Amino acid sequence: MREAGTSGGVRCVWSWSSRCCLAVLSLLLLVMTACESKRDELVFVLSLHELVSAGEVYDSLLFYPVTPAGEERQYLVRRFPIIDSRFFCRGEVVPDPDGIHAGLRLYIDRVGRRVWQQAAGIRGGDVVAVVMDGFYVGSSPLPASIDARGVCTIKALWTVAEAEKIVSHIESNYQILSSSP
Repeated sequence: MREAGTSGGVRCVWSWSSRCCLAVLSLLLLVMTACESKRDELVFVLSLHELVSAGEVYDSLLFYPVTPAGEERQYLVRRFPIIDSRFFCRGEVVPDPDGIHAGLRLYIDRVGRRVWQQAAGIRGGDVVAVVMDGFYVGSSPLPASIDARGVCTIKALWTVAEAEKIVSHIESNYQILSSSP
Protein backbone atom coordinates (compact mmCIF):
# COMPACT_ATOMS: atom_id res chain seq x y z
CA MET A 1 0.00 0.00 0.00
CA ARG A 2 1.31 3.46 -0.78
CA GLU A 3 0.10 6.94 -0.09
CA ALA A 4 -0.63 9.48 -2.77
CA GLY A 5 -1.30 13.17 -2.20
CA THR A 6 -4.53 14.72 -3.42
CA SER A 7 -6.03 18.13 -3.05
CA GLY A 8 -8.35 16.79 -0.33
CA GLY A 9 -5.57 15.22 1.70
CA VAL A 10 -3.99 11.78 1.79
CA ARG A 11 -5.72 8.79 0.20
CA CYS A 12 -4.73 5.15 0.16
CA VAL A 13 -4.03 3.41 -3.11
CA TRP A 14 -3.94 -0.37 -3.00
CA SER A 15 -1.36 -2.03 -5.17
CA TRP A 16 -2.38 -4.90 -7.42
CA SER A 17 -0.47 -7.43 -5.29
CA SER A 18 -2.19 -6.23 -2.10
CA ARG A 19 -5.59 -6.68 -3.70
CA CYS A 20 -4.72 -10.18 -4.92
CA CYS A 21 -3.42 -11.15 -1.49
CA LEU A 22 -6.59 -9.84 0.18
CA ALA A 23 -8.76 -11.74 -2.32
CA VAL A 24 -6.85 -14.99 -1.74
CA LEU A 25 -7.11 -14.62 2.04
CA SER A 26 -10.85 -13.90 1.79
CA LEU A 27 -11.36 -16.95 -0.41
CA LEU A 28 -9.31 -19.12 1.95
CA LEU A 29 -11.34 -17.92 4.94
CA LEU A 30 -14.57 -18.67 3.07
CA VAL A 31 -13.42 -22.19 2.17
CA MET A 32 -12.18 -22.97 5.70
CA THR A 33 -15.42 -21.89 7.35
CA ALA A 34 -17.42 -23.96 4.87
CA CYS A 35 -15.42 -27.14 5.56
CA GLU A 36 -17.05 -29.55 7.95
CA SER A 37 -14.95 -30.90 10.78
CA LYS A 38 -14.91 -34.66 11.36
CA ARG A 39 -15.84 -33.90 14.96
CA ASP A 40 -19.16 -32.53 13.66
CA GLU A 41 -20.02 -36.11 12.67
CA LEU A 42 -19.87 -37.34 16.28
CA VAL A 43 -23.24 -38.43 17.64
CA PHE A 44 -24.22 -40.76 20.46
CA VAL A 45 -20.82 -40.44 22.14
CA LEU A 46 -20.84 -42.65 25.23
CA SER A 47 -18.79 -42.27 28.38
CA LEU A 48 -18.75 -43.86 31.82
CA HIS A 49 -18.14 -41.56 34.80
CA GLU A 50 -17.60 -41.93 38.51
CA LEU A 51 -20.89 -41.54 40.39
CA VAL A 52 -20.91 -40.60 44.08
CA SER A 53 -23.57 -39.62 46.59
CA ALA A 54 -23.97 -35.87 46.98
CA GLY A 55 -22.88 -36.00 50.63
CA GLU A 56 -19.47 -37.52 49.83
CA VAL A 57 -18.04 -34.53 47.95
CA TYR A 58 -18.62 -30.90 48.79
CA ASP A 59 -18.25 -27.86 46.56
CA SER A 60 -16.11 -29.30 43.79
CA LEU A 61 -15.96 -28.14 40.19
CA LEU A 62 -14.93 -31.66 39.19
CA PHE A 63 -18.48 -32.95 39.69
CA TYR A 64 -21.95 -31.91 38.56
CA PRO A 65 -25.20 -32.86 40.32
CA VAL A 66 -27.86 -35.18 38.86
CA THR A 67 -31.13 -36.45 40.27
CA PRO A 68 -32.26 -39.68 38.58
CA ALA A 69 -35.90 -39.80 37.50
CA GLY A 70 -38.11 -41.27 40.20
CA GLU A 71 -35.56 -40.68 42.96
CA GLU A 72 -35.21 -37.88 45.46
CA ARG A 73 -31.57 -38.61 46.18
CA GLN A 74 -29.02 -36.46 44.39
CA TYR A 75 -25.76 -37.82 42.98
CA LEU A 76 -22.60 -36.21 41.69
CA VAL A 77 -21.09 -37.18 38.34
CA ARG A 78 -17.37 -36.62 37.79
CA ARG A 79 -16.88 -34.38 34.75
CA PHE A 80 -13.99 -36.46 33.37
CA PRO A 81 -14.87 -39.98 32.19
CA ILE A 82 -13.36 -43.23 33.37
CA ILE A 83 -13.63 -44.54 29.80
CA ASP A 84 -15.37 -43.24 26.69
CA SER A 85 -16.07 -43.72 22.97
CA ARG A 86 -12.37 -43.37 22.12
CA PHE A 87 -11.98 -46.94 23.32
CA PHE A 88 -15.29 -48.54 22.15
CA CYS A 89 -14.41 -50.08 18.78
CA ARG A 90 -17.58 -52.12 18.24
CA GLY A 91 -20.96 -52.63 19.85
CA GLU A 92 -24.03 -54.85 19.92
CA VAL A 93 -27.57 -54.41 21.16
CA VAL A 94 -28.48 -56.55 24.19
CA PRO A 95 -32.30 -56.83 24.31
CA ASP A 96 -33.94 -56.78 27.73
CA PRO A 97 -36.39 -59.62 28.51
CA ASP A 98 -39.24 -57.06 28.49
CA GLY A 99 -38.73 -56.65 24.72
CA ILE A 100 -38.94 -52.86 24.96
CA HIS A 101 -35.62 -51.86 26.44
CA ALA A 102 -32.06 -52.77 25.51
CA GLY A 103 -28.56 -52.47 26.82
CA LEU A 104 -25.26 -52.35 24.99
CA ARG A 105 -22.40 -54.79 24.67
CA LEU A 106 -19.30 -52.72 24.00
CA TYR A 107 -16.01 -54.07 22.70
CA ILE A 108 -13.06 -52.17 24.10
CA ASP A 109 -9.80 -51.79 22.16
CA ARG A 110 -6.35 -52.78 23.45
CA VAL A 111 -5.53 -49.37 24.96
CA GLY A 112 -8.98 -49.13 26.51
CA ARG A 113 -8.53 -52.52 28.18
CA ARG A 114 -5.53 -51.16 30.05
CA VAL A 115 -7.50 -48.09 31.11
CA TRP A 116 -10.33 -50.39 32.17
CA GLN A 117 -8.02 -52.56 34.28
CA GLN A 118 -6.79 -49.49 36.14
CA ALA A 119 -10.34 -48.19 36.68
CA ALA A 120 -11.69 -51.60 37.70
CA GLY A 121 -8.88 -51.98 40.21
CA ILE A 122 -10.17 -48.88 41.99
CA ARG A 123 -13.88 -48.83 41.11
CA GLY A 124 -14.64 -52.42 40.04
CA GLY A 125 -18.17 -53.41 41.03
CA ASP A 126 -19.25 -49.81 41.73
CA VAL A 127 -22.12 -48.17 39.94
CA VAL A 128 -21.02 -45.64 37.31
CA ALA A 129 -22.89 -42.89 35.49
CA VAL A 130 -23.63 -43.53 31.82
CA VAL A 131 -23.40 -40.26 29.89
CA MET A 132 -24.31 -39.81 26.23
CA ASP A 133 -23.41 -36.62 24.34
CA GLY A 134 -22.73 -34.93 27.68
CA PHE A 135 -26.10 -35.79 29.26
CA TYR A 136 -26.69 -38.20 32.12
CA VAL A 137 -28.64 -41.26 30.90
CA GLY A 138 -28.59 -43.51 33.95
CA SER A 139 -26.31 -45.74 35.96
CA SER A 140 -24.86 -49.18 35.39
CA PRO A 141 -22.50 -51.43 37.34
CA LEU A 142 -18.83 -51.27 36.35
CA PRO A 143 -17.75 -54.91 35.99
CA ALA A 144 -14.72 -55.70 38.12
CA SER A 145 -13.09 -57.34 35.11
CA ILE A 146 -13.59 -57.79 31.39
CA ASP A 147 -12.72 -60.81 29.30
CA ALA A 148 -9.79 -61.07 26.87
CA ARG A 149 -11.97 -59.76 24.04
CA GLY A 150 -12.60 -56.57 26.02
CA VAL A 151 -16.37 -56.91 26.34
CA CYS A 152 -18.33 -54.62 28.66
CA THR A 153 -22.11 -54.73 29.00
CA ILE A 154 -24.18 -51.70 29.97
CA LYS A 155 -27.60 -52.48 31.41
CA ALA A 156 -30.83 -51.67 29.53
CA LEU A 157 -31.16 -47.88 29.63
CA TRP A 158 -32.61 -47.32 26.14
CA THR A 159 -35.40 -48.56 23.92
CA VAL A 160 -34.36 -51.15 21.34
CA ALA A 161 -34.54 -48.54 18.54
CA GLU A 162 -32.36 -46.09 20.49
CA ALA A 163 -29.81 -48.81 21.27
CA GLU A 164 -29.63 -49.79 17.59
CA LYS A 165 -29.04 -46.16 16.61
CA ILE A 166 -26.26 -45.84 19.20
CA VAL A 167 -24.60 -49.06 18.00
CA SER A 168 -24.72 -47.84 14.40
CA HIS A 169 -22.48 -44.90 15.37
CA ILE A 170 -19.98 -46.65 17.66
CA GLU A 171 -17.45 -47.55 14.95
CA SER A 172 -17.51 -44.13 13.26
CA ASN A 173 -17.14 -42.37 16.63
CA TYR A 174 -14.23 -44.66 17.46
CA GLN A 175 -12.46 -43.91 14.18
CA ILE A 176 -12.88 -40.15 14.60
CA LEU A 177 -11.94 -40.00 18.29
CA SER A 178 -9.11 -42.54 18.33
CA SER A 179 -7.39 -40.96 15.33
CA SER A 180 -7.55 -37.38 16.64
CA PRO A 181 -4.44 -35.93 18.26
